Order: sequence, then C-alpha cells, then structure tokens
Amino acid sequence: MISLPQELIEAIVGLVDDLDALKACSLVCMSLVPVAQRILLRSLTIQQVGSGRWRSGQGPRGVLSIQRAHAFLQASPNISSYIRHLKIRFTGPPLSIGEEGPLESILSALTSIEDLVICGSISAPHSPITSLLPGFLAVLQLPTIERVCLLNIRAISSSFLSLAMASARIVLMQNISVAPVLADEQDFVGHKGHLPTARLEHLIFQGSLTHGMSSVLDLIVDSDAPQYLHRVHTLEVAMPPGGQAPARRIIAAAATTVEHLLIDYGDCYRSRSNNGLQLPLLPALRYIELILFLGWVRRLPQDLYSTVAAFPDVIPNVRRICLVFVLDSLEQQVPWQDSGMFALFDHRCGWRSQLPRLRRLECCLELSLSESNPETVQDAAFAEFVASTEARFPGLRGTGILSFSRRVMLEEEG
Repeated sequence: MISLPQELIEAIVGLVDDLDALKACSLVCMSLVPVAQRILLRSLTIQQVGSGRWRSGQGPRGVLSIQRAHAFLQASPNISSYIRHLKIRFTGPPLSIGEEGPLESILSALTSIEDLVICGSISAPHSPITSLLPGFLAVLQLPTIERVCLLNIRAISSSFLSLAMASARIVLMQNISVAPVLADEQDFVGHKGHLPTARLEHLIFQGSLTHGMSSVLDLIVDSDAPQYLHRVHTLEVAMPPGGQAPARRIIAAAATTVEHLLIDYGDCYRSRSNNGLQLPLLPALRYIELILFLGWVRRLPQDLYSTVAAFPDVIPNVRRICLVFVLDSLEQQVPWQDSGMFALFDHRCGWRSQLPRLRRLECCLELSLSESNPETVQDAAFAEFVASTEARFPGLRGTGILSFSRRVMLEEEG
C-alpha cells in the first residue's frame, strides 16, 4: 500500500460504501486514515438537549449533543474540513447558555458544508436561528453550499431565508414562516448588493402552503425582492383541495423558467371543484409529475380529467407526463370503479396535434412496504392497475409512449 500513489489509494477506498469496512481500513495503515475519515465523517447530526432520552444520557443513535460535537471537533480540528452534511435538530426550548456558545463555535469551524438541514419544533414560538444568526449566515456564504432544508421553523429570519434562496442551488421548505424584518436586518434585506446572484435551481415546498407559509411566498415573489426564481428549472409543490391558490402563485412566478414541475395532488378522498388545477401557461415545461393519494379508493378524481384536458393550453411543449397513484394497504381487494377515458388521449388522438412534443406518458403505482402487501399481492394489484389504466388511453396504444411502473414507499427515518 505504501508504494501506491495516494490518488490511487483514495480512488480505491472511495469505492467502499460499507461503514465497518471503512473503519477497518482506517486501522490498516496511516495512509488510509485520512481517506477513510473523509468518508466516515462526511455527515454530522447534532441535537439540542431537550428530550427525555437525552436527559437520561441516551441520545438517538448517530446523533451528538451540541456539547459533545463541540468537544469532538475541538479535540480533532482537522476533521471539521471533512464534514459536508450538517443536520441540526432543535427540540423546542431556547438554547441553554451551555449550548449557544459551543454551537456558534461549531458553525465557525465547519468550512466545507454542502448540505445544511435545520429541523425546528412547531411548538417553539421563535426561530432557533435568530440567536446565532451571524454563524448561520456565514455557513450560507460558504462557496461549497449546495442545498438548504428548513423544517418546522417559526418566525425565521428574513435575512437568513433571503441568503439561503440566493446561495444554494436546492432549497427545501416545510412548515416555516418569516419573521418581520428586525432593525439590524434592514440594511441586509433592503440592499440587494448584500446578496449574491441567485443560484437557486430546484425549489421544494413540502406540505401545504397555507397559513404561515404565505409570509415565505411574500418574500420570494415580492416584486421588490431579488430575482430568486430566475434560474429555477425544477419546482415541487402541493396543491391539495382548498389550498391551490398559494401554489399557483409560486408556479406563476417561475412560469417562464420551470422545466420540471412536480405537484402533490393531495388526498383524493376530499372533495374539490371539477375545474382542475388551473395552471398558468408554462411554455418552458418539459416534464410534469402529478402525485395522487387514492388510499382505499379505486376511482380517479373527476377534476383530473379536466386537468389533463387543459394540458395543451398550459404545457404545450411537454415531453413527459407522469401520473403517480398512491394506494394504501392492499388487504382489501377493491376493484377499479370507473372506466372513464381522457378525452385528449381517446381514439381521435387529439394529443398528436395538441401535444406534438410528447414522448412519454408514464402511469406509476406507488405502494407501501408492509406485511399486508407481500410481493404476490403487489403483483396482482399492479396487473389490475395496468389493465384498468390502459383503457383510459386508447389513443396511445401501439405508440410506445404509454408505459407503466411501480415503486415502493420506504418509511423515512427521522
């Protein structure tokens, strides 16, 4: 190993994705230690002490308390440059005196962060970011930053969100709101020169855009704000029954640039109008994906038909359409109850002239992974899904455009 060039050693070890194997590599010889450490220590998850498990001295596996993470980096300062992914969990109460200083020190020590995830608590009345705003702003100004995820944070700093939208290529938000601009933020927010040219390309809104999220939309689409959306090509939003207006607002703001649009159609159990999604004209759109939660129902919502019928008017240049149907447990074998056809894709083949660039229409069945959904049951459900859905698109038979797929939902760990 000693005679091999270090670049070759790094390339070989970089192919190892097993943690135990990487730990073993770090014990072989000194030349393997930094290589293995760069991979083993790419991610750091720290959490504010607040839950019962922490008070008993037993934190979640793979998660360090703020004090412990601080001590770890103080003892091995060279490791800070290895960390690319930082996740911080705030549990609700304000940071203690013993946590605020160490966390500020951690933020200043990490100079290679690519992925920043901040999880707050919906029960907390104030943003945990406020007291450490300079440290968080410094992280967002790192040249390495690529993705920022903000979850369950109330009254987030306007300057922080502004810089996140300008600095990162990917921004994900769920259940956050923006605080009024503070006196010491006026210059930062009001003077566009403080913000770099927006790099944002992929914007994700998870969950509903109602309630507090309206303040976020105000910041993003305000005519006086920097052009955060001028480079956005991928947009993911939810348009549930009764909550479509905010989503339409953000879609309209990115209408001239967005090429890939993912819409969470919401729970199809709930009633909505039959007017469809009423999307604005999206001339640049090439790929649209609609996710529909059907649950136990085996019937498509009526407004889906009007939504698809409007595609030539709102997405005339689309090349790929994906319809994802999400089902609950398959314990009860429920037959598909309607056999309606999409007029655009009936025997008259209107799609040929109205959507001339269409190359793929995919219908995907999404199932949950559970004991009640063994593979044999999934196979039967998928076969029935294909037979029922294929009849809705008679104008696509024999074209090679219509395809079917299935995928399994895996439960995400916190």
